[in-house]
Amino acid sequence: MSFGLGLLAVTVAPCWMVLGFFVWDNHWTASAFALNLFKSNLASLGFLVVVLVSNSIGNHPQLFTTTNVGYLMLSSTVGILVGDWTWLEGMRILGARKIIVMDCFKPFLAALFGRVFVGEQLHIGAYLGLLLTIVGVLIVGLERENKTSHGDGCNEDTVERQTHKDATPSEHDNLLPSSRDSNFFARQHSYVERRKQQQQQQSTQTYAYGLINGFLNILFHTVGSTLTKIYGAGMTTWEINLIRFGFAGLSMGLISSSLIVRSKLSTNQSRFNHLTVSLPWYSLPSLSASSWAHVCSGVMCVTFLHPSMVNYAMFQVPLALLLTLDSIGPLYSLPMGWMIQGDQPTYKACIGACLSVGGIIILSLKGVSAEKV
Repeated sequence: MSFGLGLLAVTVAPCWMVLGFFVWDNHWTASAFALNLFKSNLASLGFLVVVLVSNSIGNHPQLFTTTNVGYLMLSSTVGILVGDWTWLEGMRILGARKIIVMDCFKPFLAALFGRVFVGEQLHIGAYLGLLLTIVGVLIVGLERENKTSHGDGCNEDTVERQTHKDATPSEHDNLLPSSRDSNFFARQHSYVERRKQQQQQQSTQTYAYGLINGFLNILFHTVGSTLTKIYGAGMTTWEINLIRFGFAGLSMGLISSSLIVRSKLSTNQSRFNHLTVSLPWYSLPSLSASSWAHVCSGVMCVTFLHPSMVNYAMFQVPLALLLTLDSIGPLYSLPMGWMIQGDQPTYKACIGACLSVGGIIILSLKGVSAEKV
């Protein structure tokens, strides 16, 4: 029963993340760092409320040792702070297509880590399920990325790549431009040609740097999940998320506050402050009440509900299954994109979705036989 609930939780969890992306799409106008800062702290408040109301810490205070809490903070640093940064760097240099391909190695690395550090052994049939699921997600992800890059549509991934390419500090300030920007679609239309020219001019060292960040992203997120599974055992999902996102939010808050104070104390900055129109990458934006409502709703889906279900499932299913099923977000984007944005899925994407569903069915049948080595 616990395996079934865990499998259900991690299968549904990516749905909340994709829904959150659709909810806050075109409403956040600041940097990725500012978004991570805001969502980590807002979600931490939600986790804190749940922990206080349930008084769960009082049921097992012996679990909150310096070692356990310290390693959970380390997992936050590795998986959230550093891991997300390497993902953005890899995306900026290589683009989404190559990052999607590289992410296919994550479940197999998780299987290795789960066997070596956690003592998990997968049934031989589970590897077939992993492979089918990954291939299906790969087909869907590449098809949607290719379709977006050749159209005039606007989604979060395309905007993020456009914003981070060879950007000066001032260009980093607006990660998600408003859909009301009349010049945005004109800029987006010529993005593919500029991207091709940029890739042709890209040096071997820069390309290697992008590959290194792509593989480090896989490594850091897998290490973060492994540390969480080892040192979060016995804690509730709310307590784990409170420690991890609370530490990440506090760390980014300190960085943001120190930079804001430094800019205030800088004579040059204060002298020409009236000429500055762009928002610093470390500052929160000024949004309308409607935009804040959309962003907060999206954060509750992406950073509250999604990790809550994933960390619950983490202790019910093997690590390889967890990271595999947590990556099926592109499958949910097919029906949601169709219903919300009228983006009809292609036949190739539907075939990829069917392969992934078949892989998930195999995992539900064979993954349950995973046992301790």
